[in-house]
Amino acid sequence: MFDFLENIGNIFDRKPEQAVGLDIGTKSIKAVYLRKKEKKDKISFVLENYALSFLESPEHNIKDLNIEQIANIIQEMFVSAGIIAEHVIMSVSAFSTFLTLIEIPKVSQQNVQELINIEAKKYVPVSLETVTLGWHIISQKEKTMSTLLIAVPRESTQKIAQIAKQAELDLKGIEVETFALSRSLSLGQDGLSVIIDIGVQGTNITIVQKGIILMQRALSLSQDKVKNNPNIAANEVRSICQIFNQKYNKKIKKIILTGGGANSENIARQFKSILSMEVAKGNPWKNIFYKNKKLYPYLRGLDASFSVAIGLALKDLI
Repeated sequence: MFDFLENIGNIFDRKPEQAVGLDIGTKSIKAVYLRKKEKKDKISFVLENYALSFLESPEHNIKDLNIEQIANIIQEMFVSAGIIAEHVIMSVSAFSTFLTLIEIPKVSQQNVQELINIEAKKYVPVSLETVTLGWHIISQKEKTMSTLLIAVPRESTQKIAQIAKQAELDLKGIEVETFALSRSLSLGQDGLSVIIDIGVQGTNITIVQKGIILMQRALSLSQDKVKNNPNIAANEVRSICQIFNQKYNKKIKKIILTGGGANSENIARQFKSILSMEVAKGNPWKNIFYKNKKLYPYLRGLDASFSVAIGLALKDLI
């Protein structure tokens, strides 16, 4: 898969022993420091430390701060939590990203990027000069490949790189938050699931299987709108599931909720009632071990907040 950091960092073949996932959200910044532990043939992931910083002003968002201000917050978080700023993976918002599943002719791995550059002109709704293109092969047939096409605004990746430089981070990768979510919430699970990320700005619906994204749709439905009228989001979920079923003849039976809106008491019950599907709140900590087990009850209450950061940290450890 294409690395959005191609112009500002090096790509190492050797996997690291520890990594930091750093998620800059709308109202908060989250960091998770994980270490990989190998014993015989079994690999586990240990939480070394974590950090969470909320923006105190209700009228402003993180994006309203300048690069220096954001970098200062990150540095203070890392120092306070004792997080070592080595091998950091940062996120880019799904709402500034274009994702679509396309069919392309089957070619060698070396020629995929060239073909993607040609095919992208048919699908990406903005000038290709303003975005960085990425891709991920989902499945292959005799003559074609189902490929997830990704287009991220260059402005977004450049800003992230500038923040990392200002905060003196060892930035090793930039990943769309949708991929991090799918990794932390569906890794190790069999079958198809729909991840509904209900955030401050909007709602993201993603169909995944074993951590692999198969279809995605971003909606301008804030967590307040979903809370007040869950039928709107539920109908969108039903629609994308029907489209997926018609295209791939596969039925989805489970919904995973995450994001700030997932903390609403009744939202899971309402989705289950409307859609007649199994609904559960996502648990990104399920594959993580704690050095301090007393943290578990507290962190379980912050599932939605750390889902992206955990997925980012796991990216190069798996």
